[in-house]
Amino acid sequence: MPQLAAVGVVAALGISGTTLGLVVGAVVSIAVQTAISSLTPKPKAPRRQLQDRVQTVRQAVAPRQVIFGQAMVGGPIIYMKSTNGNQFLHIVVPLADHEVESIDGLFFGTEEVTLDGNGDATGDYAGFVRMKTKTGASGQTAFADLVTESGGEWTANDVIEGCAAAYLRLKFDADRFPAGLPPIRFLVSGRKVYDPRVSGHDPDDSSTWEYSNNAALCLAAYLNDAEYGIAAAYGTEIIEDDLTAAANICDESVSLADGGTASRYTIDGSFTVDEEPLQVIQDMVNAMAGKAVSIGGTDWHLQAGAFVTPTITLDEGDLRGPIRVVPMLTAQQNFNAVRGTFVDPDRDHQPTDFPPVTSATFQTEDNGEQKFADVSYPFTNSAPMAQRLARIALNRVRQPITIIYPTGIAGWQLQAGDTVMITNERYGFDQKVFEVQDVQLSMDESEQGGIVLGVNLTLRETATTVFSWTTGDEQTSDPAPNTTLPNPFQVANP
Repeated sequence: MPQLAAVGVVAALGISGTTLGLVVGAVVSIAVQTAISSLTPKPKAPRRQLQDRVQTVRQAVAPRQVIFGQAMVGGPIIYMKSTNGNQFLHIVVPLADHEVESIDGLFFGTEEVTLDGNGDATGDYAGFVRMKTKTGASGQTAFADLVTESGGEWTANDVIEGCAAAYLRLKFDADRFPAGLPPIRFLVSGRKVYDPRVSGHDPDDSSTWEYSNNAALCLAAYLNDAEYGIAAAYGTEIIEDDLTAAANICDESVSLADGGTASRYTIDGSFTVDEEPLQVIQDMVNAMAGKAVSIGGTDWHLQAGAFVTPTITLDEGDLRGPIRVVPMLTAQQNFNAVRGTFVDPDRDHQPTDFPPVTSATFQTEDNGEQKFADVSYPFTNSAPMAQRLARIALNRVRQPITIIYPTGIAGWQLQAGDTVMITNERYGFDQKVFEVQDVQLSMDESEQGGIVLGVNLTLRETATTVFSWTTGDEQTSDPAPNTTLPNPFQVANP
């Protein structure tokens, strides 16, 4: 059964058939090699399970975590001590390897612990739970309460510099903690990002950045980061005009079936720094149905999923050789339905199946055989958005015609991700729209013995309908609730 690959990290420039990306290094080199077949279903690399991200466990060594948008997370318990004759248990949990916007909530399993402005629990846990937080901001201090109550073990020098963290003090009570330490989780609004559209934002001064779950801005922030990204600089390597255009698309409002609206593309999720950078980039790119185009291995052009009207038309006069046409995908690459998972806030922030996206028309075209592609959207926490992304993936694969188009130097004005209209009478193309997948400079020997420069374009057909979506396409994630039983943690007084 096919799995849908990222759509897509695209290689934009090759010279004399060589693979570029050498300047940025291994990460981009891998991305370039993967990108050429980015629309082809293939298995994903192994990665940490989504369920692991919400576990809070005591362990000596653990990879640090990065959060974009809002996500439910756990973390390693780096300090645990009981005091007052085992009456109180003190726990410290680092949550992110960077400054976050806020730590929005504390959960014991699926139950939210309500807190007042001082971090003291109210309701059922009043007097038994206290939480203090640090956002990881520059110059943060140690947890003052823990310094006082730890008997000197936690000192003023223990500031957990650069990391967001939470400190919990739990008071023992057999009724409230019948199974001992509960599963502890935190709802966190994560990393601040640079937005070239905002006055006062300085790409070289992260203190001016602000929180956002805009998918394009989050992907750019990942590429920019020198510790766990690839240290691509804003302006010189991450092209800001393209970033602005992609961010505007991500911020567009999309109507929902319930009458509300949502941003077109967001990123809400987490990963650990030991995960493959290429996999993280692919997951982020998938979250906005877009592309991360690397030109020459140094310049990154980010594109969000939207139809771009072509401004350039190529015809027979631009050819320097015959066109090579690949009219169909292989049976292993093709599919007519998409199913997969997203992170559902209504299902305990666990990977949950979204309603499958199918097409009777496409299934009929495939002789009635329904063939699914499996996808995963670990940075998507909305069922309607997951369905939209899956619909785009399905519509894209049903535009299978790929052509190798050899042009003169006129083709050099195009780059990967652009759209272009092709007119060719022999093949019946009348201003047919294609998307540029790859641009390679060719150096051919002329009859006189000189060198003639040309450009080989790899083009894949596309259409405005690839991105079409209406509220009628949206399906209810779970039309039949699993249970209507009351909350077992809220018992009425006798």
